[in-house]
Amino acid sequence: MVENNEERVRQIVEQGFTLYVQNNYDGAIAAFDRAISIDPNCDEAYYYRGDSYAEMDDYTKAMEDYGRAIDINPNYALAYNDRGNLYAEMGEFIKAIADFDRAIRIDPTEATTYHSRGRAYAAIDEYDRAIENYTRAIDIDPDYADAYGNRGNAYSLIGEYSNAAQDYSYAISINPNDDTSYYNRGNFLAEMGAFDKAIEDYDQSIRINPNYALAYYYRSVAHEALGNTAQAERDMQMCRDLSGE
Repeated sequence: MVENNEERVRQIVEQGFTLYVQNNYDGAIAAFDRAISIDPNCDEAYYYRGDSYAEMDDYTKAMEDYGRAIDINPNYALAYNDRGNLYAEMGEFIKAIADFDRAIRIDPTEATTYHSRGRAYAAIDEYDRAIENYTRAIDIDPDYADAYGNRGNAYSLIGEYSNAAQDYSYAISINPNDDTSYYNRGNFLAEMGAFDKAIEDYDQSIRINPNYALAYYYRSVAHEALGNTAQAERDMQMCRDLSGE
């Protein structure tokens, strides 16, 4: 009977996960509820139900479920990681870093956790620590475009502009459809006074994401710096339209 229940719970959790990846969060939660009703100590059911609640912006219930998963399984690195991401989303960066620390102690091979911890450090202006974490993520996963992009941001904020430009270029080479890295590199080039090249990057960013209001704004600024008044006005108006102003 115990074995039958374990198999049944496993199947229900798998069903719930399938619904989760299909963005059917209500259906997923209902499935995880059923699994928990059979086995109240099923850490996976609590964890994935927490993820489902998080996707629905019900952070209170998500936190409760991550906490329950961790209570059942104190070595559940993913639960610490996802709870850390939720703390960061809520602006509680010190708590987020503490959870990322725990996740890394349990599993020091997960690049995304270092990346998330780097973002949390950057949010509290600890850019050197942020860079250390982004670098660790890149060491584990050399094709981690977001880690290059965010490390570029951190380098830029501490005045290491050549390193920033290099990281933005790496991010773009890994993911040529990364509108944010084109935008960030454009900002860097504009800061350096290379407005023509900055405009080229803003062009690429807008090509990928035609609704990128800030890219229109800074392209307008770059055109204005070059004396392209008509184009600058068109871009500024597009920025206002997209921003609802």
